[in-house]
Amino acid sequence: MTSSEDENISTLVAMGFTDEKSKEALSASSGSLERAADILLSGGPILPAETNHPSRSTDTSDTVSAHSQVQTTARLVHSSLSQYSDPSGKSACTSIALTLAVNFLNGEQTAVTAEYLGSSVLEGIQMYSELHAASGASEHSSVEELLAAVNLSAVHSEKLAPMTMLGGSPRQGLLSNARDNPMGLDVVLSQCQRDAAHVNSYVAAVITKPPETILVLLPPRGQSGLPYILVDSHPRPNLCASGSYALLNSDFDGLLESSRQVFSPTELGPDVPELMAMMYNSFDVYPFVRENS
Repeated sequence: MTSSEDENISTLVAMGFTDEKSKEALSASSGSLERAADILLSGGPILPAETNHPSRSTDTSDTVSAHSQVQTTARLVHSSLSQYSDPSGKSACTSIALTLAVNFLNGEQTAVTAEYLGSSVLEGIQMYSELHAASGASEHSSVEELLAAVNLSAVHSEKLAPMTMLGGSPRQGLLSNARDNPMGLDVVLSQCQRDAAHVNSYVAAVITKPPETILVLLPPRGQSGLPYILVDSHPRPNLCASGSYALLNSDFDGLLESSRQVFSPTELGPDVPELMAMMYNSFDVYPFVRENS
């Protein structure tokens, strides 16, 4: 049995399934962690690989390579697995976003697919559970808390080691409908791209607006044809009723529109103090790049 197979079994066992059931599900899914989890979570019979076609993990569109030159409009890639697929994952969105980021930057996933979403969600939930058990961090852990806790785990520290945060981070901003707001999301993300020009690769920007966290993947500045991607482990009634999803946009404006569907500025009315309104609309961006890219 390979180390990858051992890790997949450990992930399923950590979710509460027996070692035997985990092995059976992985065998039935031809080694796919996401499909195995899908089988176990559905509670149905574990069928042989040739007859088992789980319907809950789906890519709603053709796979688009995130590292090849493509022209595309915004579209949805969907996995049935979300942070709520495991009871211990309900507050794991920041850990999941970090896992999605490192898996993408490390090249472990060369395409944004249902497989990438589902496996990263499960891995992120496992990391969240293990780090909280080791460090006692707060339920809705910040990126800073998780990165500090990672230092207590050799496994997770090694996993995240190739990923480095751009200087001057986290970068704080305010949600706004005005495109010229110097603290608006468009300005903050554009600056992240400029500051990462030296690595000539994607920027994985973890965006937190408490208590929620999402991931945005920004292609190298000046390179046309690469998609701008939003990844979210939360089901959204207006975007994806269940599971996690990614929105692939053909340009930066499309990404901003996708982001507004998740984090939109809120007008709280004249009776709310200005400082409170600013705090409500504030967000933090943690931009990561692959070290030595």
